Amino acid sequence: MAEDRFVEFLSNHNVISFIGRGSFAEVYKIERISDKEQFALKVVKPNGNETRELGIASLLQNERHPNILHYIDAYKSFHQIPSSISTRFTSYDQLLYIQTELCDSTLRQRLLEKEDPTYVRENMKKFALQIAQGLAFIHKKGVMHRDLNPGNILIKRVDLDNNEVIKIGDFGLSRLIPGLSENLTTKVGCFHYRCPEQRSGTPTQYTQKCDNYSFGVVLYEMFHPDVMVSQVPGDTLYTFHDDMDNLIIISADAKKTEALNKLENQDLEDLISGLLDSNPDNRPDSGMLSPIMESVVNNVT
Repeated sequence: MAEDRFVEFLSNHNVISFIGRGSFAEVYKIERISDKEQFALKVVKPNGNETRELGIASLLQNERHPNILHYIDAYKSFHQIPSSISTRFTSYDQLLYIQTELCDSTLRQRLLEKEDPTYVRENMKKFALQIAQGLAFIHKKGVMHRDLNPGNILIKRVDLDNNEVIKIGDFGLSRLIPGLSENLTTKVGCFHYRCPEQRSGTPTQYTQKCDNYSFGVVLYEMFHPDVMVSQVPGDTLYTFHDDMDNLIIISADAKKTEALNKLENQDLEDLISGLLDSNPDNRPDSGMLSPIMESVVNNVT
């Protein structure tokens, strides 16, 4: 990650466009001059987590999986990328630059699009299984994501027939799974997808089962097109969590009086209910998610 490596990297790439930004990062589409291949370049402002993110990026650079965003290289540098986009980062910040493969959209964008229901349902079945496979992989490698939500689940077109695959990305809040003597109490991740033990703030150890809970929320959104959990008012969701510990009965419209948004498939509903169990010990293990998910989606019509 020497400084001169990043200067050389900049000389070999053009910045094509701005993709988006978060609290501590901006993402750009870049193009390698020699062959016109395009990538994403994440620019991370110092925030106390960049060293950990760099470590996770290095691990995932060497350990590849088809449903995990491929990390290609990383640099630390005071140099800023040339861009017409106004950046919030000051010239004295030493920034972390992470180069990854480029994806086409996010699951959040796809859920908000109005497409043919049959087409969407078939895609969601495929995507659900791929998310389960990606989660099982990172957990096996000792990494928990801690911020799994539709905005961090990317979709990449892989051929001219518009076939697509899921890529779990944005490991900025990820960390290695703790040992038995270590407690994790930090309230991280998008509020609506946090598990109960993440939200408690008490000295309670939480594990990779927090990702499984988040996956349950995502699954509910994927197979219940009238609901976007992230659009439910936070206070309503918080009260509901405390009282019921089961996201599945949140109404799509806060003005509705009915208590239950039932899913059409009982096996799928049982799986989601299990993932959303308030007791993490009762949630399915990530290693079992793929075969369970495969069996369930094959029965979803």
